[in-house]
Amino acid sequence: MTNRETQDIVLELEKAHKRCFRFFELAPVGYLRLDGRGLITEANLRAAGLLGEKKKFLIGKVLGSFVGPIFQDAYRSFVEEMPQKHASSCEVLLVRKDLSVFCARLEVLPFPDDETPFEWTWIAMLDISQIAEAREQLRESKERWRQIIENAPFGYYRVGKDSTFEYVNPEWERMFGYPQPEVLGKTFMEVQPEAEQDEARKRLEAVLGGAIVRGEFARARKNGRLEYHTSFIKPIWQGDGIVGGEGFLVDITKQKEARERAQALSHALLRAQEKERERIALELHDSVAQELAAVKIGCQCLCEESVDGIFELRQRVSSLSAMLQKALDNLRIISYDLRPPGLDMGLVPALEELCADFEQKMGVHVEFTTVGLENLKLGSEREINLYRLVQEALNNVEKHAFAKQITVKLAAAGSCLILRLMDDGRGFDPQQAYQPGNPRRMGLRGMRERVRLLHGEMGIQSEPGKGTNISIKLPL
Repeated sequence: MTNRETQDIVLELEKAHKRCFRFFELAPVGYLRLDGRGLITEANLRAAGLLGEKKKFLIGKVLGSFVGPIFQDAYRSFVEEMPQKHASSCEVLLVRKDLSVFCARLEVLPFPDDETPFEWTWIAMLDISQIAEAREQLRESKERWRQIIENAPFGYYRVGKDSTFEYVNPEWERMFGYPQPEVLGKTFMEVQPEAEQDEARKRLEAVLGGAIVRGEFARARKNGRLEYHTSFIKPIWQGDGIVGGEGFLVDITKQKEARERAQALSHALLRAQEKERERIALELHDSVAQELAAVKIGCQCLCEESVDGIFELRQRVSSLSAMLQKALDNLRIISYDLRPPGLDMGLVPALEELCADFEQKMGVHVEFTTVGLENLKLGSEREINLYRLVQEALNNVEKHAFAKQITVKLAAAGSCLILRLMDDGRGFDPQQAYQPGNPRRMGLRGMRERVRLLHGEMGIQSEPGKGTNISIKLPL
């Protein structure tokens, strides 16, 4: 080998040494070499900076002297594994000279020193303070979440992709009557009412497919009692995939029972009201009206039999007869309002008569049409309620709408009965319709209550100056 070749090799070695120096000394990771006793025999600048010492003062120190007291046992176990030269790591709290601390991960680099294969160990030291802080925050967040869920006034559960329960909170246990150990491992469908299981399966499949499901549902307690809750169920995502579902439940059994009792009471009151109206109408027709008619006839006879000369008496008797006729007419109107006689012939004739009377009275064109009611039997109770709905709607038009055109449509479609009432009147804001002091409030509330008692739905579309459209849908 010539001198020139030797010089080239030396230059390349120097360049390689400088590159290794830069990679080693300026690396973003701390590197330490420990001897068999755990003494630091070599360190890079990053390691010195992390430990808060100059490099020359680190050499000869025991790395374990920087380890916090509560992490000494973990560090000793880590050191005992070093001679095996396989990759291992531990997380410890290291204390600097100025007593500041940081969390570090120590990792054994899995290769021996070529010169002295088993007397040295290289250690990589990484500052994971931010990771440890984030991990602690996550742990605290999970603990807060656990405390919230454990003490929540709502039921909470979590199921896996196979629909088995993975967790339920104490409120869920109370709502369903199952202790947690007993329900874990059961499927979501196993705790559903038998009649609801197919729908429950569809809901869960939708959630595991990525949908969010909300609604009011029945549930079966362990003892078989049927209760009710509102539910919000959503998928649990992990990365790009769904790993399960979780649900939040609010018990509404007492509210639902109270609502049903109130509806039953309202229904009973309406039925009693209709019975009382019918009784009063019959009494007015059969007694008071008959007696007034008899008095009127008597006045007429008295007038005819009076002496021709008593002109003033004849006038007074004639005036009384006219007043009695007016009273009879008003009595007949009141009686008809209390108990529509047309209902005895059926709902459609009664509504036709109602619309015709309103048109004649108010001078407003009323278009009444029916579809599919020819062979439909509705029952007297449903017929009177439908009649009252149309009657109340027309009363509202008379009092508030000042319409020129009214359309009333009643149609049977499939398993539903649909009633639509439209006018071209002044319209109103439906959001304000139920506010205290609104003159429309009582009429609309009465209509909505009747619809609810018939297990139907009522919708109102209206704007000031654009008329009103009331749609009522009832099950047959």
